[in-house]
Formats: sequence, structure tokens, C-alpha cells
Amino acid sequence: GDAMRIWDAASGRELRSVPIDAMGTTGFVTGGSGFTLNADGTQLLMVDSDSGKGQMKFVELSDGREARSVKLSDGDVNSGEVAVTPAGNVFAAGIVDKRMKLWTIGSGSSEKDLGPTHKEFSVIKFSRDGRFVALSENYNVKIWEVASGRELTQLAIPNNGNMNQNDQATMASAFVAFSEDGNKLASGGFDTPTILWDTS
Repeated sequence: GDAMRIWDAASGRELRSVPIDAMGTTGFVTGGSGFTLNADGTQLLMVDSDSGKGQMKFVELSDGREARSVKLSDGDVNSGEVAVTPAGNVFAAGIVDKRMKLWTIGSGSSEKDLGPTHKEFSVIKFSRDGRFVALSENYNVKIWEVASGRELTQLAIPNNGNMNQNDQATMASAFVAFSEDGNKLASGGFDTPTILWDTS
């Protein structure tokens, strides 16, 4: 629907729902989720471009109030992902005008341009510790080191070719997820087997 529902994990009680105007339907389904919790679990962080400008919103889970927002881009963030390290550092990655962007929020805020993309909406994932970020599109996965913005590797994901890679309406990309320590990456999808890659 158009809201995110929040539960207390210990009791199973639903606390509230938060309206979702972030990312838009296409970006949410085909790209990164654009949502995460902060390090202590008190705030929902989400990439939002409903205003026509990419921004990060911080929503208090206790009362659903927007605590603050941080501008990411003057343009729409078409596809995005968010990570928060245990130290509380916040990273956001997104596609703006078919460019992969990486933002650091907080002290020493910065923006990095990681290079061109083929699509406006593609799968983006961070490692849990925020060290790495991956972009998956057209069955090619690129992995960058967040601190330096340096591209580490590219993975060619095998597929049977049934999905039309030139049609942005299709999901012609592999879904990806990092292992807990960030040293492995799993890929899979509608027309590709599930594969575990060593990224260390």
C-alpha cells in the first residue's frame, strides 16, 4: 500500500504506520528500498524525492514525527539505498540522471559521483557495516568501497536471456545481498541461479 507498518519485535504489537511517499512505486519495486533504521532503532531513515528534490528524512518511531531532513540532490533520486554503521555514520546511494551517487551524512558530509548507469531504476545494496555498496543492472554487478569511492570489482551474472535487458519496465537485473561480514555477495533472480560470490 502507501504506508510502512512498524511493530515492536518483542511483543509483536503494531506501533504505527508511516506514510510512504519515498522513492515512488517503480523505484521501490525495481531499485533499492531506500529505507533503514538508525543505529539504536529509534528512527526510520528514508530517501524521499516526492518534493522533486532528493532528500533523506529522519522519522521518529516513537511518535511518527519527522525529526529532520537532509538534502541529497537537486534532482530526483530514482533508486536508492541507505545504510547506518554501528558508529552511527549514515550513507545513502542513489541514481540521479543516470549517475550513481554516494552521500555521507553527518560530520564531514560529502558527495561522490561513482559513474554512469544504464538505467534510472536499478538494484542498489550496502553491506551491513557500510564498507561496500553494490549496483546491479543488466546482470552486471559493480562493487565500490564506500570510504574511497573506488570501484573494487565487477561480476557478470549468468542468465538465460529471457528478460529483455533494454526494457526498463522489466526487472532485467539480479537481486543482490551482502553477507554479515561483507566478504560475500549472493545474487539471484527470475532467470538466473542463486550464486554466492567471494568479494574479499
